[in-house]
Amino acid sequence: RREANKPDADVVLLCCNRVLASVLRHRVKVDGPGELTVRSIHSVLSDLIKDSSFQKEFDEAKAGLETSEVFNRLMPEFALRALMEKDCKQYSTLVIDEAQDMLSRTMLDVLDALLVGGLSGGRWWLFLDRNNQASVFGVYEDIALFRLIPIGIVSLLPTNRRNTIQIATDTEIKTLPQYPPAATIDGIPVKTVWYQKPADQLRLLGSTLKSLLNEEISAYQITVLSCRNAADS
Repeated sequence: RREANKPDADVVLLCCNRVLASVLRHRVKVDGPGELTVRSIHSVLSDLIKDSSFQKEFDEAKAGLETSEVFNRLMPEFALRALMEKDCKQYSTLVIDEAQDMLSRTMLDVLDALLVGGLSGGRWWLFLDRNNQASVFGVYEDIALFRLIPIGIVSLLPTNRRNTIQIATDTEIKTLPQYPPAATIDGIPVKTVWYQKPADQLRLLGSTLKSLLNEEISAYQITVLSCRNAADS
């Protein structure tokens, strides 16, 4: 918002997840003189490929590949080839949320082309967690981050302000993060339930939900997270 309030500003806010992009698009609005565009990185890559002569070759190359292989490797490679063919729209400011989900050497080359002045001379902010969260999509490369460090200003956020002390401690015990951030907000105890079979998971989840509802906790206050999509969960 601050950047977009500058005259003649053209800001792009990128993330990897299209659902997050949709949320940000509705919540990050500006009334200033500048422009603000919110997109998922893969929609940008897709448009670059579509506007090039490589679309057909890309379609043939992605046939039979896993979706993750297409998103993580093939799309950045073909988008970079597209950029070598012709120039693209550039933005005055680049902001990326959850940058660990897209931080590879090839992707940096693409981002460099999107920014006025490039990464070495342009205005950009990248927010990321290079701790355990960086392994979720398997895209993150330390060498890409080390390329940015000499040309940027590094700010470390050592305090966990998202989670309570109880949640942070319980998570650290289970995941053994390399750099556990210190939580400061007190909260209620965390209850962990273990299971071995999918049927046990379903039964335990059902009994947990019933217990919460019996405690007069409204359904809209309950969130169930899964590493699978709804159809496979």
